[in-house]
Amino acid sequence: MKAMLIHGRRLACLLVAVMSAHVAPAFAVGAGDAGAAFGDSRYTGEAQKIPGTVHAAYYDTGGEGVAYHDTDSQNHGSGALNPLDGSYLHAFRAQEGVDISFTKFENPGIEVDDSPFNHVVPPVDQLYVGWTEPGEWFNLTVDVAHDGEYVGDLLYTSQHGGTIAIDVNGAPATGDLTLPATADLADTVAWRQWHHWDEAKGVIRLKLTAGLNRLTVRVQSGGDMNFATLTFREAAAAPDAHQAAAAMGMGFNLGQMFDNTQHPPTLAAAKPKIDAYYDRGFRVVRIPVTWTEPVGGVVIADPMTGRVDRGSDRLNALKAVVDYALSKPGLYVVLNAHHEKDLKDFTRAKVLETLWSDISDIFRDRDHRLLFEILNEPHLSNRDAMPPEHLRHMTGLAYRQIRSDDVRRIVIIGGNQWFAAAEMARTWPDLETVGGGKDPYVMATFHHYDPWTFSGDNQGDYADPWTAADIARPMQAMADWAQTVGGGMPVFIGEWGVGWQSRYKTMNCNNIRQWYAQFPRHAATMAMPTAVWDDGGWFQVYDHATDQFGNNLIDCMERGCVVAPRERFHPDCL
Repeated sequence: MKAMLIHGRRLACLLVAVMSAHVAPAFAVGAGDAGAAFGDSRYTGEAQKIPGTVHAAYYDTGGEGVAYHDTDSQNHGSGALNPLDGSYLHAFRAQEGVDISFTKFENPGIEVDDSPFNHVVPPVDQLYVGWTEPGEWFNLTVDVAHDGEYVGDLLYTSQHGGTIAIDVNGAPATGDLTLPATADLADTVAWRQWHHWDEAKGVIRLKLTAGLNRLTVRVQSGGDMNFATLTFREAAAAPDAHQAAAAMGMGFNLGQMFDNTQHPPTLAAAKPKIDAYYDRGFRVVRIPVTWTEPVGGVVIADPMTGRVDRGSDRLNALKAVVDYALSKPGLYVVLNAHHEKDLKDFTRAKVLETLWSDISDIFRDRDHRLLFEILNEPHLSNRDAMPPEHLRHMTGLAYRQIRSDDVRRIVIIGGNQWFAAAEMARTWPDLETVGGGKDPYVMATFHHYDPWTFSGDNQGDYADPWTAADIARPMQAMADWAQTVGGGMPVFIGEWGVGWQSRYKTMNCNNIRQWYAQFPRHAATMAMPTAVWDDGGWFQVYDHATDQFGNNLIDCMERGCVVAPRERFHPDCL
């Protein structure tokens, strides 16, 4: 297979629907009889197991036209780039036409597959299929443990981008699947553009029947792609909105990271915070993202079209954060469109539609614990509410784009100004534009900063004599809408908190502590999951400077707290 060695970012979609019998079928994929599972002195010769890791270089035996097709009969890796010297790796399947090489570490003089330009570090001496050209294909015989749905990760590279397709047991199963170009201009070593490795997490989703199946990987266009491993695991069933709400419980926001310049928009900055909250039992993270407005001089999506720049470093960092969060068992992720000023001011409905078409496509194959919140706080820049009919229309366009990709992705809708609870009744007198009230994968949201003189920032003091009613009243208003117009729709409190650090340097106010202790308990009685607004600044719970919780508000939320002096309104609240 022609080209050279390559790198990759995220495989856009690798969806395989598999049908097989419980016995080995007569796989008809090329001329003549079907091949058999590969085996040699090191590998057993059994069909590769699912769940488990499937190695591309262990493609079937049977030769040209039966187990594979290559545009010429020479192996451009084994026996060529890697001369025959008696070693196993240099001679691996050297007499066959499929082009094979292996990852090289600690190369004298210059790094090869262990260079700093990798997105992931591949295994040492990992065999892979490379030098690909359009029209080439190879078969992989797999043995599936039992019927079910599986997801998989692809370890691969792609210099120029291209498309592949997957057949199952001789029948087309996926259509063309896009591999984005992954060359990195920061690497000045030209030949190493074929050596930037990445793993596309969760990009494969397939239904498999127990027993032997044969997957055929076809190169459709572009070429110059390398395939190392496809690692499969059982997929969790897609939760509906009610199941998700019940599992989410307490959560937090990655505030001021992808919507502001306060914190670096990187996995390195997000990971410690995600880990810290997760270890305390929080099971939903909301990630506010500004797409069409500049943040630090960078936009992820064109403000006039909504088209996402898929090569954006900021987008790649966001994907890394989303993927890391989804790798935590049971952690839900809410992705939104945040601070889209001109989009809202000029009612750019087509921009929002295209934006969510692209976001949905980019994250198409992520676990269904990823939720899409369409438009955060849709107030205009003069602080007026967006006309309800405009918001319903825009939301409906975005909703339809998401549904065209995935009928089970949970979509979150809210009010038309600040996401206050009272906005829902006037914004959503019906649900015609978002499934007509019959879609079990729709969730409502609101923000709860009541009473504003207490929960807001830069106020005179924090000695407000709030009562439990101030917490409960907006929740009940939202519940009333959800049980009537919403048809029992679950409700997510996407933001809440107190802007205490706009006035105080340290947290020593029991009035605020009691709010943080009582709020999630009230929400729990209403079966409403929550995400505290934690920006690491005025609303700080987690301190990004020290990568640890900067006060005991986390304890208050988790199990309640009383701190001496016990008085609610001692001087540190004034």
